[in-house]
Amino acid sequence: MNIYETDYTLWKQIQIEALSQKDWDSIDIKHLIEDLEMGDPRKVLRSNLIILIAHLIKLYVQKDVPDWMTNSWYNSID
Repeated sequence: MNIYETDYTLWKQIQIEALSQKDWDSIDIKHLIEDLEMGDPRKVLRSNLIILIAHLIKLYVQKDVPDWMTNSWYNSID
């Protein structure tokens, strides 16, 4: 298991140090690219929380309407 999956903060510090030292052999290219493509984690989290809150509100408001909510809505909330 890669440190990227077990300790993201330490992985990030190691990558910063490797880049600063131009230690190309120590850079985890695969996960670094994945991390850069993901974008700002705060923006991703904020977006996902907004969607979750909207779905929960809709679930609450329409709870008495039979069969309106599909499995995809439940999956989205999960």
